[in-house]
Amino acid sequence: MDKFLLFIEIKTKTVSVLAFLLGTAYAASRYGLSAIDPLVAAVLFVAVLLFDATTTAVNNHVEYRHRLAQIARGETPHAPLRDYGMGKGGQLAAILLMLAGATAAGCWVVWHAGWVVLLTGVLCFGIGILYSAGPLPIIRTPFGEALSGFFMGVLIPFLAVYAQVHDPHPFLLRLTLDGDYLMLSTNLMESLPVLLLGIAPAAAIANVMLANNICDRETDLADRRYTLPVLVGPKASLRLFAALYVVAGLAFLVQAVSGWMTPWILLALVPGPWIVGGVRLFFAKQDKATTFPLSIRSLMLLMIPSILVFAADAVAKALL
Repeated sequence: MDKFLLFIEIKTKTVSVLAFLLGTAYAASRYGLSAIDPLVAAVLFVAVLLFDATTTAVNNHVEYRHRLAQIARGETPHAPLRDYGMGKGGQLAAILLMLAGATAAGCWVVWHAGWVVLLTGVLCFGIGILYSAGPLPIIRTPFGEALSGFFMGVLIPFLAVYAQVHDPHPFLLRLTLDGDYLMLSTNLMESLPVLLLGIAPAAAIANVMLANNICDRETDLADRRYTLPVLVGPKASLRLFAALYVVAGLAFLVQAVSGWMTPWILLALVPGPWIVGGVRLFFAKQDKATTFPLSIRSLMLLMIPSILVFAADAVAKALL
């Protein structure tokens, strides 16, 4: 079991779990605790977690096969060869089982919540698989940070709000067929707050991948992985790393003054000094073992206060 948890990098599943909880807490705050369907919430949570684990497993499986191919060509791998105690067959079987579970759970949510969830889910599944597999995996390009930030930081909270809330159902997106016309419409006053909600987590999630790629820059260059730090260099990458946290902080300020969210969301800025301290330590040394985990800590410091504020607001409204 320990090797399987290492295979799916269970510690990194914190990202998708927090994104899901953020969307759920926001939905409860905005639409009321009674509007949340607990069964849909549970099944959607399983789908999100399983697919996140599948994406990570696919990446590790592709890396394993790549290292085997290097050894077969007589080359020295630039990173350790890990079979996670399963070998190629066991890894592939685990991936297929998790993908099947994620697909089954996702289909159930689609049946309950409609076509918008299906289209969003198909898009997420497609990008998730292409992230590590295919002729040009996204993880080997400079677009990994932006796509991981958007899909995990914006779309997971969006799905959590759209799929779970049915009474009243938020008019985020509506897909209708009128004769020969297929129309997609939205209510900006409902959808813009959800997009605003996703800015801070998107920035923090992008920074987790950016920090990882900064630490792996030399290995990626040797492996012909043209990630963002490889293309723009370490100095520009570090400046972007710091700038994304500034964007996250500004997002909280906009949330507070917009009137769409409780002004108590400003409490999310309280951990700011610890995040700044982590950035300074990472600027001083970019190391996978010692300073990379600071990006995950910063992600948690950014997202957990927001989740708690929205949850507390939802409970307070229910009690009044």
